[in-house]
Amino acid sequence: QAAHVAVVGIGGVGSWAAEAGLARVVFRYVATRRAPAWPGGVHGGLVALAVLVYLVPQTGVAERVHMLVEDVGRILAGEKVEGVIGYRVPMAKIAWHAFLQNPLFGAGVGGYAVYLREFGEAGLAPEQLLRFDHPHSEYLAVLAGRGLAGLLALLLVFGIPLRHFLWGIRHPDRDIAALSYAGIALVVGFMQFALTEAIFDRTLPITFYVFCLAVIYGLVRACEREYLSRSTQRAQSLSVIIIAKNEADRIGQTLADYG
Repeated sequence: QAAHVAVVGIGGVGSWAAEAGLARVVFRYVATRRAPAWPGGVHGGLVALAVLVYLVPQTGVAERVHMLVEDVGRILAGEKVEGVIGYRVPMAKIAWHAFLQNPLFGAGVGGYAVYLREFGEAGLAPEQLLRFDHPHSEYLAVLAGRGLAGLLALLLVFGIPLRHFLWGIRHPDRDIAALSYAGIALVVGFMQFALTEAIFDRTLPITFYVFCLAVIYGLVRACEREYLSRSTQRAQSLSVIIIAKNEADRIGQTLADYG
């Protein structure tokens, strides 16, 4: 179950941030179901897989990594950089500026777009940014539009289900543990995906998150009820000595009742 959830949504630029966390959850699940020597082998396999993906030219990963490193170097050198990385820097600055104007509750819905237009008209942001109404980070968007109160609400949206699923992975029932790992993969994926993408401002991502969360959590609770309703098997027999003396006429019924 965890593996099925982990592969959903992988492929976009923003999803790269989520892949490491998802892989970590899935490989940990596999390792806990195997021999004690598996965790080290699993982490080694994960590193080897990452290197393989990087070295294979058809994946395009090496090219993107080189572009990322080059753009970051140019940004640190004070040069203007366009494209995905270059645009995110002024986006973050504008979102942070909007947050500082009202740290507690933010600039309100659409507040980021208002400050974006102001920065664009003042020549402090590229005109190309005007076609975006989101800073391409859910955390920055929440800080800009809803302040610390909104950020706390967003963290609770992730943290409350994550706490329940963390409880489930330690459960002795294998089905409950497996479903809990699937829930953790879902939450961790969205938490990391939110670093570089707008997720809850769009209908499809939030619908997918809520639906999968409800299904997985419902299955965990159903398995828990089934686990608690199972009849316990007696692991050991019990020998009893009854001092009866002159109770021969009733000892037979007693042994029949409690035997």
